[in-house]
Amino acid sequence: MRWLTLFALFCSANLLAPLTAIAQVRVKDQDRGRYRPPVDVQPVELNDQTNRDPQTTGLVELVDHQVLHDPGDVIQWNDYPDSDWSPMIGGSCDGIGGCDSIACSGCNACTLCNPWFASSEVILWWRQPQQLAPLVTTNADPGTPRNQAGVLPEALTLFGNSREGDSVSVGGRFTLGRWLDSASCQSLTARYWLTGTHGFRFSADSAQHPILGRPYFEVPPGSGQQEALVIAYPGERTGNVRVRGNSEVHGADVSMRELWREGLGGRIDFMYGYQFMRVSEDLAIGSLSQSLGGSDPLPIGTIQSVQDSFRTTNEFHGGHFGFSGFYEEGCWTLDGLVKFAMGNVRRTAMLRGETLVDNVAIDDGLLVRQSNAGQVRSSTFAWIPEFNLNLGYRWRPNVDFNFGYSVIGLTRAWQPWRLIDPGLRSDLVSATAIEPVRRTRSGTFWVQGINFGLRWFY
Repeated sequence: MRWLTLFALFCSANLLAPLTAIAQVRVKDQDRGRYRPPVDVQPVELNDQTNRDPQTTGLVELVDHQVLHDPGDVIQWNDYPDSDWSPMIGGSCDGIGGCDSIACSGCNACTLCNPWFASSEVILWWRQPQQLAPLVTTNADPGTPRNQAGVLPEALTLFGNSREGDSVSVGGRFTLGRWLDSASCQSLTARYWLTGTHGFRFSADSAQHPILGRPYFEVPPGSGQQEALVIAYPGERTGNVRVRGNSEVHGADVSMRELWREGLGGRIDFMYGYQFMRVSEDLAIGSLSQSLGGSDPLPIGTIQSVQDSFRTTNEFHGGHFGFSGFYEEGCWTLDGLVKFAMGNVRRTAMLRGETLVDNVAIDDGLLVRQSNAGQVRSSTFAWIPEFNLNLGYRWRPNVDFNFGYSVIGLTRAWQPWRLIDPGLRSDLVSATAIEPVRRTRSGTFWVQGINFGLRWFY
């Protein structure tokens, strides 16, 4: 019986040991990340002896852990004139705000706080592409009759009927901010970001493709069917065609951020302020051909150039509101932003068309003619949603490396491809043509990017 009792006690000890270890789970301090002011340090001797040298006797420092200010109280930077300390959040980098997000000198030690902070990031942007109609065509058979050269649907599309301009471009984002109080409850932040100029190009000539055409739909009093402007045809014309498009986007905002919630190493701020964004894009299609005679209606040697261009600008001004969040765990940080801007977007579209025949100019192109050429302006209400998410790592003292994702949109924007008649309707016969009609369709424009960069906490 005694052996059974000892055996039972041994088994119980072995079972309780792992259960005790499992129960020792780290629990975060609920006050973690809240403001604690500098502590008063008082030397106290270890025994009753007095007037002894601290270097020889050994003293301990009694730390008063009493919070001298209520949470959220504003502490002025000059509240501690006799100390080299500036107010800090907590006692290590495991908190939030203050030293943790501005002036931390390592993973487990903080330096003096500084109210300024800044960051610089490189962003690889992708943007909404231009969804183009068929703009350049050819025929696989060089013996195709001239009246069918480049005519859809039998012709092959060389360029268009596709999404163009969705490849990556390199831009950046720059942030500068300042805490407005010692407790890190309010900050003023300014940002500027840009996508850089990004474009697409296409070119083709009669050496590559003996038949080249620019398709369109001839409206009455023409044939009322699919046609093509012949740029190159064997024995009759040689020529080339070029298409180019460009897109440039940049924006800025100024935000007031105020602490909304904090604790467990994180915080959420409410933000509001001013928002600016500008989207500029253009699209140009040009062809150049020379007559070789044969059945070509133009005299031998005649040089013909036909140009169409579309350019749009969207400029937004308004106010924004949203939330930003921050969380830190050791050397790792996670922060994000969700905000919405609402205001006025001023839209401008410029359409130009021109035909040169032996340097004699006519103010008509193929897709831009007097019926739709000129400048158009409009203003309307629009939204800009934005979402950012970043993961950071404390790489060096006062320096974080971060990696993340961003997306920004603009509603009711004009783009060049939206100004083109999707049916490519054009009247090349009438002196006072009513086609193509001026169209100003709008839609949502967006850019998204993968960002990586450095944050300097001065």
